Amino acid sequence: MTLPASGGITGANIRDELRQSGGNLVFPDATTRWLSEKPSGNLVLPTDFYSKQAVKLVDSKSFGGGSSFSTTINLGPDYPGRSILCIAAAFRNGVGYDMHINLFQINSSSLEVLDGRFGFTGAGTPVSMALGVGGSTASGTSATLGIGFANTVSAAYVAVYAIASRGSNSPSANGTVGTSSSASVNANVPTDNAYFVVTGLKQNVPGGDMAVNGADEKVDADLGGGIRWCIGISNRLPTQVGRSGGFTTSGPPDFCLLSVVGFG
Repeated sequence: MTLPASGGITGANIRDELRQSGGNLVFPDATTRWLSEKPSGNLVLPTDFYSKQAVKLVDSKSFGGGSSFSTTINLGPDYPGRSILCIAAAFRNGVGYDMHINLFQINSSSLEVLDGRFGFTGAGTPVSMALGVGGSTASGTSATLGIGFANTVSAAYVAVYAIASRGSNSPSANGTVGTSSSASVNANVPTDNAYFVVTGLKQNVPGGDMAVNGADEKVDADLGGGIRWCIGISNRLPTQVGRSGGFTTSGPPDFCLLSVVGFG
């Protein structure tokens, strides 16, 4: 869910979006300023909170060829209860290469790996791919991201999200690899928490479209060379067992990866 784009918004609505239990809303504080994206000045209710969501993209990076990368990433404003989610994808032209992520860190501390996928296709469609989703409770407004792969990659991409008040539920993750023009898998969704659908493809003919199913599409990036990368997010869903998430494409890809993660 996301706060409405018009009409009234109450303190209880804001607490719900932030996954805060009952009680008086502290207004303003670091958390409500983060949600409103207004770091200073008076907060105006309801207008400063229209269409705001407690899952925010705070940085993204693209990388060229290599097997390991280290870079400074923006984490956005710090506030109590913040979690960071990093989603990484990599591609390599050529088959038979082990593409698993063997290093995934923030400030030299390993991320909690919520899901990881890798695979490759046959000689007729020569591409290998890797996908990883990891979480952290790193503090501060920036951090050093370290990511490494078992072999040299042709290109890599990382998206960084800040999330309010992630619960203690264990993540439910599922995924698949293949060459189909559509795929879906199921993952459980804990009460009032987040659900991510992450998918990437490589096509010999660039420009093929890709759409996320089962979540609100937030990222649809054409990285060039026939590589496409999509992320869908649904926030504050009710408890669901086996919610379906997936993708469709305009034509069969050379290769694709899908990861679906529900967590609290």
